Amino acid sequence: MINLPKLDTAGITGYIAKAMLDKKPCAMACLSDGEGALLWAGKGFQTWHYLAHWGIEGGEQQATAEQCAEAISRLHIVGMPRSGTLAKLQYFRPKLEAAFDLWDIQFRPDAVEADAMVCFYMVFDFWLWGLIQGRRVLIVNNDAEGLKAALEAEGLPKDLAPHVPNKNNAWRTEAILPITLGPGLAGSQRALDDMEAANFKPGIALLGCGSRVVYLAAEIAERYSIPALDLGSVCSELHDYSGNNPGGWDKQFKYYLEAN
Repeated sequence: MINLPKLDTAGITGYIAKAMLDKKPCAMACLSDGEGALLWAGKGFQTWHYLAHWGIEGGEQQATAEQCAEAISRLHIVGMPRSGTLAKLQYFRPKLEAAFDLWDIQFRPDAVEADAMVCFYMVFDFWLWGLIQGRRVLIVNNDAEGLKAALEAEGLPKDLAPHVPNKNNAWRTEAILPITLGPGLAGSQRALDDMEAANFKPGIALLGCGSRVVYLAAEIAERYSIPALDLGSVCSELHDYSGNNPGGWDKQFKYYLEAN
């Protein structure tokens, strides 16, 4: 059973901003059914679940689950299902909490709990844009170039317009380094190696890496002493709305108002 202080969207953003000002690591991962499926598969249960294989090479479920479980204990912000229609389903929060017990995961003493939907909610009321404004941003995603192009060329979905400051493009980043993530454990390590080779000092990292994001968030936050934020499918929805969230950003904003 998870038992951490709960913070709302503004509180989570403040937590991240404080870490940025203090130049301290801040790893955030939004855990959901993908992580739940992986952790159970890593112990030999429900190995058929398709999300247990998402972005993971054949035969790597156990090693990736071990990596994920260890990294959860290093997270500063633990995103858990709390709002939205899917959070009410039995295979979301209950499966995750049972997996924590299965792996005997112990959280950091200074860790806090966020709504797993905070990765969407941080887009609203200009939270995300304020964090990346004028900063050097590292992007790790399977379409990192696409997200970089959208942020630089204003190729954002139209229904996001009310939630994106656009006066004189004042929210723009200083620079963006896109790192494209390949599949499997080798893909995760290659991404870390590519970051080192780029000799790019980021001020914040935005990640969308499936279940492997937990390990990558913890590693990147600690290596660079920066916030490393799991945005999940937000990385895709920011530049190529896929229909995974029927109703688009308007529906996510409704959830945001209900949750905050």
